[in-house]
Amino acid sequence: MENALKGLLMASGIIITCVIISIGFYTAREAKQSASQTAVYLSRFNQELSEEGLTRYDGMEVAGSDIINLIRRELGSYGQGESSEVSVIVITGKGEYTYRNIEYLEQIRSYGNDRYINPTAVFTGSVIRDGNDVITCVSFRQKQRTGN
Repeated sequence: MENALKGLLMASGIIITCVIISIGFYTAREAKQSASQTAVYLSRFNQELSEEGLTRYDGMEVAGSDIINLIRRELGSYGQGESSEVSVIVITGKGEYTYRNIEYLEQIRSYGNDRYINPTAVFTGSVIRDGNDVITCVSFRQKQRTGN
């Protein structure tokens, strides 16, 4: 009888050990999935934070002075011969102009120049993304004034 009792105790110990190991593996698998999902959410959140200054222009009406400030802020650290990862396109009645650095900053402020951006003109913005969902360009189209 004593051997049978020892055998039962040993079998129950093995079963309890297997259950505890199974629970450990299940918990580890769930933790790995949670960590992976959290990393994806943090990556998305980080992307939204880094693009927040540009995404606000999507579909928004802005004044020309806002565009000038955007060009100065986003492209100001890129000198002639350098290019920013994000370009700014401005479409006016005189043409379509692309800005990738600070090269034309004086011209967009100079009234007689074709690249001149009227600070009081109204533009509609749009954000352009590439296949990887990264912002590559912010485009602004000048709204035509309607007569009163």
